[in-house]
Amino acid sequence: MSSYLDEIYKLVKSRGYRVEERGDAILVWHPSAPLALRLVVYGDTARLELYAENIRDYLDDLVEQVGEEEARDQLEEVLDDLSEAHALIESVLRKRGVRVESRFKDNVLDVLEAFEDITES
Repeated sequence: MSSYLDEIYKLVKSRGYRVEERGDAILVWHPSAPLALRLVVYGDTARLELYAENIRDYLDDLVEQVGEEEARDQLEEVLDDLSEAHALIESVLRKRGVRVESRFKDNVLDVLEAFEDITES
């Protein structure tokens, strides 16, 4: 494993994230939600995006457990945490000369849209 991946592993693990390798992807799981940063490195380029597993079920359960307002606050906190982790990972990659392709902002909007769909139905 390259030294910048070692650095990323140490950085995110020190913040409570779980790291999992799936095929050619590295998933950096948030400690309290089924959301992760998905990193795929190919050559001198990396793709970094938000990855969600069973997000609608998670959001449904969250709204049911704590109510819409608290669920929104918790979701925004998780997304803020992931945004910070995204920025750290992106910084490590760029410092090492790796070009980063990111769809993170679009992915966040997709999750927020899913939340809106659930709370409006």
